[in-house]
Amino acid sequence: MDPIVHHASPGAIGQPSPALSGNTYASRPTRHDPQACDCCNKAIGYFDAHRSTSGFPFAELPSVVCYDCLANYPDGEPQELRIRWILTRAGRFGQQWQDAVRAQLGWPA
Repeated sequence: MDPIVHHASPGAIGQPSPALSGNTYASRPTRHDPQACDCCNKAIGYFDAHRSTSGFPFAELPSVVCYDCLANYPDGEPQELRIRWILTRAGRFGQQWQDAVRAQLGWPA
């Protein structure tokens, strides 16, 4: 009977594992949700805002509005205004992201 030989794993001897790519969860930068009102652009805390999502066929998109701005619309905000808030929120993550969301919504760039 042949003896069982255990080879050291690549990580144990200081070599990178061939199964891992360079794009791992640990190597990606963390991007926090920008905390500002999508209507007036005022900095807000977590409990100072109303968070809502709007469902579309391709995704659910968030918007964050402070209670001061939300008080201006007691009957609920118009759909066009909500889409502006969604585009403002998307723009906080970069121009490419905003353009992609705008294209999905069918708004001109």
